[in-house]
Amino acid sequence: ENKKVYAYMPTWRGGDAKNVSTEAQLDIVSSYLAEIDSKLSDDQVFYVNMHPFVASKLTYDSYKHIREFPKEYETYDFLGATDALVTDYSSVMFDYAGANRKMALFTYDLEEYIRDRGMYIEVKDLPFDICRTVDE
Repeated sequence: ENKKVYAYMPTWRGGDAKNVSTEAQLDIVSSYLAEIDSKLSDDQVFYVNMHPFVASKLTYDSYKHIREFPKEYETYDFLGATDALVTDYSSVMFDYAGANRKMALFTYDLEEYIRDRGMYIEVKDLPFDICRTVDE
């Protein structure tokens, strides 16, 4: 109550289920979350919904404004209560777009992601804010 509520829902980065490598992604995400946490004010909360491979190893104890996505709510019910979404290449962008709320694509690893995974649509052609850094 009386807070701006943001959700972060990135897509999975890493190997397939047989070759899961979460450590590198965990280090990168933890670094970005620390930077984001330092820039948020006391009236802002940033909820994070990571892929289960990463979520199971990520802790939130050191963050003041960042919380784990609440498990007691269905994902889209909770998204309906947010003020904005930060995602990347996840298809959740298309679902959230209908809400007509602020959305940013945090594509800090765009070239690597395209090289390793490919995309169906050019990111630059999407009608969303595209950020490569936390400051953006």
